[in-house]
Amino acid sequence: MNEVLLNTTIDKFIFNSKIKSFVDNRYFKNEEEFLQAAINEMIKKTKIYKENKDMDNFAVQMAKKYKKNLSAAVIESRKEEDERL
Repeated sequence: MNEVLLNTTIDKFIFNSKIKSFVDNRYFKNEEEFLQAAINEMIKKTKIYKENKDMDNFAVQMAKKYKKNLSAAVIESRKEEDERL
């Protein structure tokens, strides 16, 4: 696996009150494992945020294209279902 060495500075309060306590309580083996997990979690959250934003944009485009409100569309689809039965 290719690795990149990342030099960073972390606020002392955050390190002592959060990261160190997670390591001390054995949630993570060491600070490096904690930071890798935190980075992976942020990547996942960012992907989800982007996907949600894309879906919202799509919904807005469809709403502009098809000017029906949601309630009317649901009622109409239910009537069509009733007619088929």
